[in-house]
Amino acid sequence: MNLTTIKTKYTNAQLKIKRKFYSLKDPLTAPNPSIIYLIINSRCNLFCKMCDVGQAEKESQFGQNMLGAEQDMDFDLYKKLIDDVAYFKPIIALTSTEPLLWKRLFDAIEYAKAKGCKVQITTNGILLPQKIDTLIEKKLDVLWVSLDGIESTHDEIRGIEGSYKKTTSGFILAKDKIQERGINHVVSNWNYNEVVTFAKDIVQYQPTHISFSHLNFITNEMSDLHNKTHLDTCMATPTCISSIFPEEIDYKLLFSELKEAENILLDKGVIVSHSPKFNSEEEVRIFYNEPMKIVAKKKCTVPWDQAQFMANGDMILMTRCFHLVMGNIQNKNFTELWNGNNMKNFRKELTKVGMFPACTRCCGVL
Repeated sequence: MNLTTIKTKYTNAQLKIKRKFYSLKDPLTAPNPSIIYLIINSRCNLFCKMCDVGQAEKESQFGQNMLGAEQDMDFDLYKKLIDDVAYFKPIIALTSTEPLLWKRLFDAIEYAKAKGCKVQITTNGILLPQKIDTLIEKKLDVLWVSLDGIESTHDEIRGIEGSYKKTTSGFILAKDKIQERGINHVVSNWNYNEVVTFAKDIVQYQPTHISFSHLNFITNEMSDLHNKTHLDTCMATPTCISSIFPEEIDYKLLFSELKEAENILLDKGVIVSHSPKFNSEEEVRIFYNEPMKIVAKKKCTVPWDQAQFMANGDMILMTRCFHLVMGNIQNKNFTELWNGNNMKNFRKELTKVGMFPACTRCCGVL
């Protein structure tokens, strides 16, 4: 399919999107977000195949967002941010690059909770065996770990032998001590054929939630189209595509695996979510083989719902979104950034189209 054909199909799909976005007097002004994500460091201890950080793709938009600060967040800067937002009690989500590597992690949990905010951590889990007792002691509210298959598969995808054992041995210790204990499973061409086996294996660790996340990526065609049509708003780059091969996935087998795995987990009382939820084999085929097509939401609402900060204090959109800096919490308070001119201008452009060509396989619209 050539670029002109893709562009025409994409434009036609966008024309169907209703332009009415939010029923607010000023649709470019957002209410306070329910969750604030923090990239509290620029380091990771894994080499994941589906991640630009793990594959050292530092120039992609995801790589720039995750690694661009090249530092750990200063604790005084962290406290300023928490002080700014504590009045509306958002969830403070410490997600990246690998939060268990941050030396001030326990202090950060304690500080946010003292201000009345819930704290969520998403981790690859390698350091959980050493950290879990203190996380429990600090009354962490939500713990999510990443597991991408049975032991051998997970270790192959994550690039470190023994990572599965370390993550699961730490995770099981949180049973009955951390209220929400989730497992995020990224489906890819490396593991799509053993989702059922994974589900049967993972119930022994007694998670409360499991999320099946399908690949988030931007192909060359997607970024080319975006930059031809929306470069004046933001630039897109190929993202998280260097070591994954979506077209290799047997979509019929994957759809069957997902249905059976969900039934197994629900039967054990585990809450199951999907990003996105597929209702047919054809939807799976489209997702992995026609990435320009919209498959779930028709518009992105992330800039109205969620805030994200890098380790240096820069406010960005989201880790998988464009590398656009909206300002820095060192120089302005949260409200000035959240509803400042930079955010309003981006919301304005996004409102016109619902989503950009590079957005169709982003978690924000899945």
